[in-house]
Amino acid sequence: MRTLFALPWQYWIFTFIGCMGLCILCAMYQQDKKNNFRDRPLVIALGGVAAVVGWVAGIAGVVKFVIWWRQ
Repeated sequence: MRTLFALPWQYWIFTFIGCMGLCILCAMYQQDKKNNFRDRPLVIALGGVAAVVGWVAGIAGVVKFVIWWRQ
């Protein structure tokens, strides 16, 4: 039976990391309405990288799943 859980576990981990990265960025934006992010450049950089890597891997996982499903 083909299910979404047939995706490799790495894609789920990367997608989770991407969601956490977006959560970090959103929480920091809400905390700091003045957009004064210069105080925490490392956290912004890590959150942005985590979001980009996670979502790219997650989208790649969904594409791979769709290709596998149609075989």
